[in-house]
Amino acid sequence: MTSEYITNNVVICDGGNLTSTVSDKLRKDRNIHVLKISNSDLWVADTKNHSIGLRLIMPGQSSPVFIRLPRKMSLRIMSNGKRVCAAMRSCAQTQPHSLSRGKGNHVFTDDNNKYYCVGAQPGRAERGVLSGLYKLKHGFMDHHWDCIHNTVKRAEHAFDMFMDTDIIRHIVNAKRRVQFRTMEASPSSVHATSARYYNGVGFGVNVFLRCHTDKDFTMSIVQVHLDNVMYHNEDRIVCYFTFPRLGIAVALRPGDILMFNPQEPHCISSRCNEEDEIYCISCYLKTQVVGLNDNSNTVI
Repeated sequence: MTSEYITNNVVICDGGNLTSTVSDKLRKDRNIHVLKISNSDLWVADTKNHSIGLRLIMPGQSSPVFIRLPRKMSLRIMSNGKRVCAAMRSCAQTQPHSLSRGKGNHVFTDDNNKYYCVGAQPGRAERGVLSGLYKLKHGFMDHHWDCIHNTVKRAEHAFDMFMDTDIIRHIVNAKRRVQFRTMEASPSSVHATSARYYNGVGFGVNVFLRCHTDKDFTMSIVQVHLDNVMYHNEDRIVCYFTFPRLGIAVALRPGDILMFNPQEPHCISSRCNEEDEIYCISCYLKTQVVGLNDNSNTVI
């Protein structure tokens, strides 16, 4: 599948089993191209060895397309999603409607769930970057905000452990050169510090996205969670993170941490089992934030 085709068509990935109804619902729209995992439309990258991760580097390239941490390491960083799932639900209750990512980054949701973002963000009608803490004025509790903030910092810990040295140097040097804003802790967290790399997160329940690229400055990080469940090495696959241009789908179990190049066309699939409630969270650093959302800035 070419980049041009992906840009000009709505490409989604159905992670469901052979009886999944997602494909049937969406194929009614002739503008939607559905890739079905159970039909082997994509090659599945996975390993059952819990001590081995996955990494893809294309020929002639030095930077990886994706890195999935060894499952043992992911579960050492976060062994259950109870608190972060509760924080996501809390955020959803304070949002009047689902975030629109525009036509090119269309979000599909099951059961009328919402997609939303929190963290520092570019001003929409003014220069500069806003902290995002204004959401706390609309009922989003401090401890839920700090739970999501802590999840971002755990993702950054994984970034430091597994990311290539050149990519780490790139983001560290950018932070030294430009003091761009990252996701902050709530005012009640006296001893907590801001995230080091990422300015925000996007998340939702039972969401799946159109294949797209993002204008992000560095590798992004995605996790999927189940509520009220302790994770184990042998957990089943709950969804896939896909790269349709490359024909690859990376299997994700609850708690897995996947770092990926946002410039490569990508999307998360629909859930494998319709009985599951899949909480997906993605950490990102927008290039617009690094540029301070100011075209007159000459620092970079």
